Amino acid sequence: YLPRVKKIKTRYIDHLAATCRLLQGTADRPGLYLSEEDEIYKVYYARRRISRSAWRVPAVRFAKNSRNLRRLGISAPIAKAVYHYPPRRMHIVLYNRLPGDDLRESARRDPESLASTGPFLAHLHKRGVHFRGIHLGNVLVGDDGLGLIDIADLTVRSSPLLPTTRARNVAHLLNHPADAEALLRYGRGRLVREYLEAASLVTWAERIFQWQLRIGLAGPL
Repeated sequence: YLPRVKKIKTRYIDHLAATCRLLQGTADRPGLYLSEEDEIYKVYYARRRISRSAWRVPAVRFAKNSRNLRRLGISAPIAKAVYHYPPRRMHIVLYNRLPGDDLRESARRDPESLASTGPFLAHLHKRGVHFRGIHLGNVLVGDDGLGLIDIADLTVRSSPLLPTTRARNVAHLLNHPADAEALLRYGRGRLVREYLEAASLVTWAERIFQWQLRIGLAGPL
C-alpha cells in the first residue's frame, strides 16, 4: 500500500500544533510531532523553489521505502498518509511509532548492543538496500531485532550492493562523530570483521571492499 499525497489547509497545521507534542524543531518550523495516538508526523521542507526535493519529495520517498523495506522483511515504520501544505512548501508523512530504542542510545549504555550491527548491515547490502546516511541513531533495536527509521534517504536496488558501495556505507557509519565513543569501546575492527563474516564476499570482492574502506575511514580501525 502506497498512500496518495493529500493537500491540506492551514487549519490542519493548526490542529497538529494544538493536539500533538513537538519532538523536533520549533513552533515556527516544526520537524517532528507525536500525536495522542502515538503516531509520528515527520515534516519536510523544500529548500528552494526548484530543487532536487521538488522532484523527489522526501515524504513520498519515505512512504515508498517503507513499503519496499517491509516487502523485504526488514522492520521499518508503516507510512499511513502523506500530506502537502503548499503555502510553506511543506510535506508531511504520518507513520506508526515503532517500539524500542535507537541503537545509539543502546550502545551508549552497553557497547555490546552493537553485536548485531555488522550482520544487519551485511543483510541490508545483500538485499540491495543502500541507506546513504545511516548511523546508529536511525537504527532501531526492537523485539524482533534491528530495524530502520528516518528512511527517506534510502534506495532499494534489485541486486546486492557493489563492494565499493558497501565499504563507503560502512565507513559512513564508522565515521559518524556522535557514535565515535561507543564504536571505539565495541571495536571498529570487530564490527568490520563481523560484517565481512556475515557478508561472505568472494575473495576479489572482499579485497576491493577492504581497499575502499581504508580510503573512506576517518581514522584507523
